[in-house]
Amino acid sequence: MDGGGRLGFEDLFNASLDKLHQARQGWDDQVQRLTEMQEPAETMAGQARSASWEGENATVTVPHVFAQAGQFEAALLQATSIRNICRDGYHRLKGYQNRLSELIEEAAAEGVHVDGAGRVDGRLSDLDGETRRLRQECALAVSQSIESVLQSATEADQSVAQALRDAKGTDPYAFNPVEYANLSQAETAYADAQHFIELAERGSDLSDEELRTFSWLAEYYADDPVFAERVTLGLGPEGTLQLWVDLSSGNWHPDSERWQILDGLQANLGNLLGTATRSDSAAMEQWEQEMLELGEQSINGGPYGYQVMSSLMRDGEFETEFLLEFGEGLMDFEMEFVAQYGGSDPVLGSAGSPNWRLWQSEMRLSFGDPDDFGLDPVFGYLSALSNNPEASTAFFAAPEDFDPSDRESEINPRLAYLAQERTWWTSSDGFAPDMIGIHPIVGEALVSATTGVSPDGLDVTGMDEGAIGDFRTVDSARVMDQVMQLYGTLDPELLGNQPEMSSAIGFMAGMYMDDINYAVSGIGEENNPDQAEIFATSYGDTLESGRHASIRFLSVIGKDEVAYESATLLQHVYMLGKLDEFPPTSQENFLAGSQVLSAGGEVRGILDHARAEQVAADYIEDADAAAAALASAAEWKGAAVGAGVGAGVAFLTAPVTGGLSGLLVPIGADMGGEFLTTFFEGLIDDGSDPDGEAEKAGQISRQEFFQAGETDIATLLDAYTQSAAQYIDGESIVVHRGLVEYSYGKGRESEQDFGYAPH
Repeated sequence: MDGGGRLGFEDLFNASLDKLHQARQGWDDQVQRLTEMQEPAETMAGQARSASWEGENATVTVPHVFAQAGQFEAALLQATSIRNICRDGYHRLKGYQNRLSELIEEAAAEGVHVDGAGRVDGRLSDLDGETRRLRQECALAVSQSIESVLQSATEADQSVAQALRDAKGTDPYAFNPVEYANLSQAETAYADAQHFIELAERGSDLSDEELRTFSWLAEYYADDPVFAERVTLGLGPEGTLQLWVDLSSGNWHPDSERWQILDGLQANLGNLLGTATRSDSAAMEQWEQEMLELGEQSINGGPYGYQVMSSLMRDGEFETEFLLEFGEGLMDFEMEFVAQYGGSDPVLGSAGSPNWRLWQSEMRLSFGDPDDFGLDPVFGYLSALSNNPEASTAFFAAPEDFDPSDRESEINPRLAYLAQERTWWTSSDGFAPDMIGIHPIVGEALVSATTGVSPDGLDVTGMDEGAIGDFRTVDSARVMDQVMQLYGTLDPELLGNQPEMSSAIGFMAGMYMDDINYAVSGIGEENNPDQAEIFATSYGDTLESGRHASIRFLSVIGKDEVAYESATLLQHVYMLGKLDEFPPTSQENFLAGSQVLSAGGEVRGILDHARAEQVAADYIEDADAAAAALASAAEWKGAAVGAGVGAGVAFLTAPVTGGLSGLLVPIGADMGGEFLTTFFEGLIDDGSDPDGEAEKAGQISRQEFFQAGETDIATLLDAYTQSAAQYIDGESIVVHRGLVEYSYGKGRESEQDFGYAPH
């Protein structure tokens, strides 16, 4: 009925509401059908999550299955919301229609006539005196009641129309996952959006209680695409930036109520804005373009638009194309400024930082860490990339001519700038930079780019929701090739100067243990095609980094205490999963399992030799400290305190640093395999140190350290060959035992021949 104007008497009285009732019934049927389809969709997603996919099945089918399951859920939510709106709209309008009929009957009983057009006639011609006066009052009351009903019906009609538009959404190619249990909820969301915009217009004049309400609304509706887009467009690009600058302009103590509210609001606004950018509406695309144009402009005479917007991008998932355009503009702006001064601070010279000079401001933009004003827009931007793997992979994409077999091949200039050239800092007062080696957020963004997993989702909940799995692609593998080229070949000293990157490097190495084992098992720089199936990856391709490049990378990892611990743990778990994948029940499987053990032994030997060499160099004048460091390294299993299985990966909870709450490694079997099950049960049984804070004690010699490494491989070999005894001839077992037993020593030799001396 909604025509945008006021409903007349005839509009309501003669309205055929049966169509709305029929629509409600039609959507009811649709909800029933979608509900019946939801369980198979969830089952399909669950199977995809737990299966070990390979090739295009991993890079195309799995994401498609998750996307389709998500669309089923969105379709069900949308259909349910529309059904509920039609249901409540019908009952509300029917109630007003019935009320008109009741008013007509009540008026007639008092001698007042209401005609078909809603005109009220008191029929006063034959009346006089008190009777006439009472009839006039009655007629006036009837007229006012009719007017009230029509006004209420008009508002209800407009509410129904608005709610249906909201439920429909703005994306013509996707279902809108908005959830309205009833019409009142839709009306409340619309009213809350108007209230949100009204509060925003008052900015810093808001009281603490009002600001708390403002933050709560942003949090409550963070995942509501309709609300998010409505308020984002209502604020406008410049208004959004001005709002945050205005709210941030005070001087509050970290223990103050205002500070705490702003800390929460910063995250809530980020989540809300991220949801809004994922809309494909023309209005939001225009908003994004205008926001990009504001990047190089000063906001309210203070910080640049890049700084203000990036401070709101630390939380939330922003749309990919918007992120890439934002990042391109931001990086070009900073890199051009830095180039003007030859990498030196124009005021402080070599003691300062040219990019800090660009971004220096006395205004605080972030309220998480009291010692960081939040002035560095690159940090906020990389935080956004870490939450969007698709965008981070594209941002760090390899140049077309990149070739990791060429030791001098250049990597993505943005990666080189961020990891090698950029001066990193925080600012505790806005007046001077506090220099740091590199920010861990670089590692988190690279984890996202190389693995397809957002570090923010590394927990059991993320695994249950399908956020954790083997989501690598050919493109993400090319980013990993660049990471290996940078840290393993171009600048092997770099990791030693960047302890902030240790956990991220170990994490990434773990997710590519299949590729690394395959490369190490090759001959020269050529992979062994006979072993391609044994070390097959989920994404249907392999790293282009060959055997020697992989050894160099492992050599660098082994020299870093944290990266070594993570990589050694993940290498071990990878071997267990592969042994479960190839139980020695046939000659073919036994040969595959033996190759897994042989490659794994060499990888372990490389890591152990690099670690032992670095420990010897670090403690050249302190034998006791060296022995203690080796004992600590030998306790690599302590890096994990729990485990689970996602889509083709093992997830190990670990007290690692750098924003990572766990570790991932691809596995070729599920948790039911004998080797993995035994290992994971051991983690659970020994989980008396859930925080990983127990002090590692003891001392071992260099020889004992290598014996411990050999023993780990020998223990797996013994278990595997014992299981093989009833299926495989003894001579074959003896031959392959010898090859595996040799592999650990071969790894130590490989690291000595092709790796690096301690730094």
